[in-house]
Amino acid sequence: MTNSAKTTENFGARIILVPPRDLADFYLRWPEFRIVATEIAERETLSATEQEVMKWLLRLADRVGPRDLA
Repeated sequence: MTNSAKTTENFGARIILVPPRDLADFYLRWPEFRIVATEIAERETLSATEQEVMKWLLRLADRVGPRDLA
């Protein structure tokens, strides 16, 4: 694992995430980042407002397509 890689717990399994190079890389790798974002959104330590914002951010990211990046 490089120094720039990040780890997260996913249902007991460790996932190693390399930070995205740019917005296009983030878009292409959204399925792996979505797992992390979903886990963050479901944390009980977030306030109701924070959970709601995360829910909407996930919905927004799910709707982004290749034409949106041009």
